Amino acid sequence: MQDGMVMKATPADLVNTTQKTGIPVIQDDASRPTALEAAGIAKARAIVLCSQNDALNLKIALKARSLNPDVKVIIRIFDDDFADALQAQFGRRNAGYFRRSISIEHFASR
Repeated sequence: MQDGMVMKATPADLVNTTQKTGIPVIQDDASRPTALEAAGIAKARAIVLCSQNDALNLKIALKARSLNPDVKVIIRIFDDDFADALQAQFGRRNAGYFRRSISIEHFASR
């Protein structure tokens, strides 16, 4: 089994494909601390947040970091100005940001 977890993934094809690779899938609201805890955030090395909602991605990142201060946070941000502001405030050392112009597949392959 590979390390990893997908939460609230859509569409169904993504969930099925992910499960076939052996990665557990939990369909839950990742903005709830109990969902993050159930997914193993305390032991996670990284979390990738790539919903189409910038504010939700940031909210989950902050909750994840409060539960595991050492977790690497990668956030997909659709608003380029917002991404610049986050990077200026928190820097690349504390979190990684990638813009809408970079596909998740390209980013994950790095």
